[in-house]
Amino acid sequence: MSILLERLEERAGEASDRDVKELGETLLKLSERLAERRYRVLLDVDQLEGVSLPEREPLRLALGAVLALLMSGASIAFLQLLGLSDGLEPVAIATSVVVSAVIVFRGKAMNKLESLGILGGSSERSR
Repeated sequence: MSILLERLEERAGEASDRDVKELGETLLKLSERLAERRYRVLLDVDQLEGVSLPEREPLRLALGAVLALLMSGASIAFLQLLGLSDGLEPVAIATSVVVSAVIVFRGKAMNKLESLGILGGSSERSR
């Protein structure tokens, strides 16, 4: 959404009357849908064609991996500090991975974990 608005703003200075009218209609449609709380459909699909989004998935995966490693190391150190069994290390690591995924991917975390085969799930659900 912000990328589209930035492009519209860039063109506004050199825009014809028709372009300014289209910009106004787009902003009106956007504000009406915001007022109606239609957040997932703020603009039509045809208005978003040609808008490329920056790829953030690799960065999120890297951040998730680093966070999982840090949390795993901290949880294992905590287990050793408390003198708890070494058998709890896999549980601590698994918990660290799940918590890291939830932090990095938020609501999509469970889908990501299932697609990776973690938690015993698979990417194909039985129907």
